[in-house]
Amino acid sequence: KNDFQKEESRNIDRELALEKQVKELNNVVFKRNESAQTVHMLTKPPFFYDYSTRQALGFQNSCYLKRAQQLEPKLYDGSVIQKNDAIVIRDSEETLMLEAESRSKMLQKQKDPMMFEKKVNTKPIDYAALNQLSTDFETRFVPQTELSAEQA
Repeated sequence: KNDFQKEESRNIDRELALEKQVKELNNVVFKRNESAQTVHMLTKPPFFYDYSTRQALGFQNSCYLKRAQQLEPKLYDGSVIQKNDAIVIRDSEETLMLEAESRSKMLQKQKDPMMFEKKVNTKPIDYAALNQLSTDFETRFVPQTELSAEQA
């Protein structure tokens, strides 16, 4: 039985090697009729997905990718990614803990007299007010059409 199993594994290895060689030869035959640019594109390795090893997006084991897709399907759904809407991701306990820690550090910095003397601004950005300013600027701004006396 042992010799039979060894012979069978050798035959399987030979078959896989021959299949690989056939694919390479088919690619060579196919590339002969293509332009130089297409040949260059065909020789580039596939970046996002390697079909021989079933790796995608940095996951070496496909189980991890499937688990990640189940936990956050929005991150891996192409139709959702194409939209310009923001993807909502729920916070885990770790991210909430890190947020609280960084917030406490910022509050400590605000109370530090050295930072107060240097007038360091550590307040979080109010994006609603900033967006309102940008829309107001677009409506009230008049573009310059003529050069002033200093510019001429």
